[in-house]
Amino acid sequence: IILSSILGHAGHFEDFVMDNYRKVKSVKEFAGLYCTSERSFNRKFRDCFKESPYQWMQKKKAELNDMYQKIQQTA
Repeated sequence: IILSSILGHAGHFEDFVMDNYRKVKSVKEFAGLYCTSERSFNRKFRDCFKESPYQWMQKKKAELNDMYQKIQQTA
């Protein structure tokens, strides 16, 4: 029961991140959206995604830019 409870919270956090990362421009804004301190958000994010939220957001921005470039090339 305890393990499912822990996994449930981690899954909820992952869902929150995936649903909202395009809506924010900074880690501070992301933490505010999650209603927690930036430090707590960083810790939780690192535990869940195994990298800092800043690094992860930079990768996601690069992926979105790559997709946008590919779409522009085919149009």
